[in-house]
Amino acid sequence: MSHLWTLFFPLRAYIRSISGRHFIPGGPCIIASNHEGPLDSACIMLALKQDIRYVAARHLLRAPGLIGWYYRRMLFSAGRAIPTGGRCIETCRASLASGQTIGIFPEGDIHPALRQPRIHTGAVVLSRLAQLPILPIHIKNSGRVWPIYPLWKVAAWRFHCIDISIGQPIPPPPSGHKYTHGEYQASSDKLMGTVFSL
Repeated sequence: MSHLWTLFFPLRAYIRSISGRHFIPGGPCIIASNHEGPLDSACIMLALKQDIRYVAARHLLRAPGLIGWYYRRMLFSAGRAIPTGGRCIETCRASLASGQTIGIFPEGDIHPALRQPRIHTGAVVLSRLAQLPILPIHIKNSGRVWPIYPLWKVAAWRFHCIDISIGQPIPPPPSGHKYTHGEYQASSDKLMGTVFSL
């Protein structure tokens, strides 16, 4: 899977600025970002210059053709969310242990009909279990280039409009404490506040 991020190099024409690259850890971490549009994961990989495997809704892995091949190489299926255990979380932990960075969009799906009312807790859960930091990233204006999936909404002429801000890594929660769902939810809400403050 190495260097698949280079396939997206033409998208660099849409990125206006990348700030905070000095915060990128030297090893694996959990990426937590807001989610404006379908280009988000590719633009973040370009900003970090590395492959990232994203946790995503199961239906994306059933996409046909080349897009489906890419999704199956780069995405984990988590259904609607990451639980505190189970196959998805163990697969993510194994990938992190092998040096692979994992990406999560705590807001969930970009489609208005599928977006969840609450912030997903998966990034905080995974950070605690793997004892690895969360790297907060705020991506802005990607929705102006491609707001949602239908191809006819792509605004390919909007060059140099996407801004990506990378924040300071957030240390993992202590592993010794047994967290309640409410504590995970509060930490996840705080995490997204940090993302949007960048």
